[in-house]
Amino acid sequence: MAEKKCPEISVIVPVYKVEKYLNECINSILAQTFAQFELILVDDGSPDGCPALCDAAALRDDRVRVIHQKNGGVGAARNTGLDAAKGKWITFVDSDDTVAPRYLEAMYRKAVAEQADAAVCDFRLTDESGKDKHRVERLIKDETLTRHEVLSKMMLAPFPGMCCKLYRTELIGAHRFGNRTIGEDATFQVEVFSEANKVVCIAQALYDYRQVTESAMHSKRTVRNLEDQVAANYAMFTCAREQGLTDVLCVYYWLIVKYFVQNWRAITPAERKSPQAQRALECRRTAWQQLKQSGAVTPAHVFQAAVHRVAPALYLKLKH
Repeated sequence: MAEKKCPEISVIVPVYKVEKYLNECINSILAQTFAQFELILVDDGSPDGCPALCDAAALRDDRVRVIHQKNGGVGAARNTGLDAAKGKWITFVDSDDTVAPRYLEAMYRKAVAEQADAAVCDFRLTDESGKDKHRVERLIKDETLTRHEVLSKMMLAPFPGMCCKLYRTELIGAHRFGNRTIGEDATFQVEVFSEANKVVCIAQALYDYRQVTESAMHSKRTVRNLEDQVAANYAMFTCAREQGLTDVLCVYYWLIVKYFVQNWRAITPAERKSPQAQRALECRRTAWQQLKQSGAVTPAHVFQAAVHRVAPALYLKLKH
């Protein structure tokens, strides 16, 4: 019997309480025009019908592998997928999202042709029914970016999130997700992209991002969310500082302040005295001191941060 050929791409899908959307997600992946992939469904202890839907998908297509595990969160599920992946390339798809038929092929072909370490495509934002929610300002264009340019754009959609990307497995290496409820995506991304020499971008919206109100990103603001979001953005700020990207540090610092203020206002006075809240406060203060020490607080840099806040597309024009 011939040995089964290793897949070119591993598609990792963490699965938890998405019974309503899971089949649509799986079907969109199995309908890809590029067939040399494996689909790894990581059932993260989902209490609904998702485990059975995963097993049924594996029975109907031998490219599907299912891993059942105790609930550990989306980061833990993605780590399980990474540890099991056999492909030369890795992409992540959220289990309530869908992808266009050419999602894998378009990014794979361009990344290979350009000898890039990763590829990024544009996306379409939809509501829970799958319809366009509103027009998304297009920030992705057909281009090839250096490490410096990628890290300069890390604060702009869709770079911080896990969707819309294809990575060489070697680029990810030993990098894994932390255990934060929010922001583990951004920290992982900045760690991985800080080692990339070349990243190709595709202007086509090949990923449909479904905005679900029950998701972690749209949940009630809590003390833990305060700490997690500030820590994640501080990690991005730290990476940019270590890479010498003085010209974008004000923007990264602004993101720390933004998420700090949003969450700080939502918690009670008693919660503000908690260790988590105080750690977030100290993180913001440390970032401010490091920002000043880096010589990044100039009128030009502050102006760019203000432009980024109100008009991301204009910010990109000013930067590039």
